[in-house]
Amino acid sequence: MKKISLLFVAFLLGTTAIARDQINVGRRGDRPVNDFDSGRGYNQPQKERIILDFYDQHLQGENTLFLKQEIKKIRPYVDLNKMELISVRLFAKSKQGQAQASLKIGPQTTREQRINGSPYDFNYNGGPYSNLLFDNSNRNSQGPWQLMLKGNIKIDKVIVIVEEDSFIRNEIVRLNFFGEHFQKQSVILLKQKIMQERRDLNLQDYELKVVTLFAKSKQGHGKASLTVGQDQGFEQIVSGNPYSFDSNASYTYGRIMLQNTSYDSLGKWQIHLEGNIRVDSITVELMKKSRW
Repeated sequence: MKKISLLFVAFLLGTTAIARDQINVGRRGDRPVNDFDSGRGYNQPQKERIILDFYDQHLQGENTLFLKQEIKKIRPYVDLNKMELISVRLFAKSKQGQAQASLKIGPQTTREQRINGSPYDFNYNGGPYSNLLFDNSNRNSQGPWQLMLKGNIKIDKVIVIVEEDSFIRNEIVRLNFFGEHFQKQSVILLKQKIMQERRDLNLQDYELKVVTLFAKSKQGHGKASLTVGQDQGFEQIVSGNPYSFDSNASYTYGRIMLQNTSYDSLGKWQIHLEGNIRVDSITVELMKKSRW
């Protein structure tokens, strides 16, 4: 009987421990929490922290910091069209402790926040600085990103948090040439071809990202390049052979990627061809411009 009682007590203690562990699963503390519980799921967009140093830059009166332009100065290749603004943090001080700051995103402006300070601290480089956080609660990142400042201010730095916007979709335009034959040196005027195919597009609202050329050359020595404005990209070889040159089969055409290597998409968009070449089709990838 005594042995049975001891076994029963041990069973109860084990059951209680298991129940306690089940209740504690997922709690923050000494037990680990998985990525999904902590909001860091595998499919979460990647956040990026961009620091803009101003080194106690002195501003008086009403001023505007154009954040997109400031980011481009230090990160010229970051694609802000694909980024969503999460938050902005301002480190600054004011001479009388009465200065104001707000964040404007497109037409929307946050409430003003006070920038603290004193005449004594203001005249020395370094802190203490006010640490002001502006959240983009609407999650609408279209248009300019601006810090609106009022007063006698020194700015230490601005930290901008962005993440990739997974909802942005590029515009893809397919231009069919059905094996059109080009000889010697030829030029395909892309803007004109796009407007013939897609009259609904206003190309001034788009950046040219990449052009994919489906083509072949008779001797395998043809060349193709992309010109945007005054910038001509690298020449690419157009492969092929005499035996399949006159065939209409899609598998006889090679795929040539022509990247836009210019800093913008202003001016002409042209494909330059050199050699005895047939073109099946051209795919043009466009990306909507952000409004600064």
